[in-house]
Amino acid sequence: RNLETFCWAATTDNFCETAERLVTTQPAISARIEAFESNLGAALFKRRGRRVSLTGAGYQALYYVEETLAVADELATSTGDHSGLSGTLRIGAKETIVHTWFPDFLVAVSKAYPNPNVEAHVDIAPKLAEGLSKRQMGIAFLVGPIINFLRQRASTTNLIRKLSGRSLLRSGLISPVF
Repeated sequence: RNLETFCWAATTDNFCETAERLVTTQPAISARIEAFESNLGAALFKRRGRRVSLTGAGYQALYYVEETLAVADELATSTGDHSGLSGTLRIGAKETIVHTWFPDFLVAVSKAYPNPNVEAHVDIAPKLAEGLSKRQMGIAFLVGPIINFLRQRASTTNLIRKLSGRSLLRSGLISPVF
């Protein structure tokens, strides 16, 4: 739980937003982060009022935490029963995509993963990319280089590695084109 909390806090730069996303309180998030920092023996965040930012050690930890969470996700996906998946999968797309292959894609996702509620979000590319970078949606289909849309600190290599490891890609529902 501390790994997911750290990852969300690094993404949102705000413990209150992290608490909202994880359906808990800001003091609980602060306690988790402090415990994680104590276990690692390093300060991972610079605190500036309500905002936080990663320290050098924080960026280093984020790389390993994202890798660990990706491996855990891959393990769960490869060994688990997908019929038990629940929650909401938010998928973003530009309007031009929505009027072409997107409806067929949503049907395929719903058949492969029947239990999660699938929500489609249609918006302009910069807003979709922002939602993706803030983890407000799990997938966003954009036209153009993602680097044009995401925050500077997001590494294109890490993003591609994360997306290419996702179970939807492995299931053959979609194919990455880089």
